[in-house]
Amino acid sequence: DLEKALLDGARTAGFATDLWTCPRVAGWIRQAYGVCYHPDHVGRLLRSIGWSAQRLRRRVANRGAREGRRWIRAR
Repeated sequence: DLEKALLDGARTAGFATDLWTCPRVAGWIRQAYGVCYHPDHVGRLLRSIGWSAQRLRRRVANRGAREGRRWIRAR
């Protein structure tokens, strides 16, 4: 059930965004199963079932310097 919920996304579980965090997973486990885990331990549990922490990276498209300056001024 946990892996299915993770794959379905955090929005499906009722959160505002689709980002799963250890505190969110801990809350979901508490709500679904009545079992309380510390968020740090959730990370260990997730690693034990083959999941890994992922961090979002912001990328700026490779633009020419002139176009990049124009984009910065517009923002």
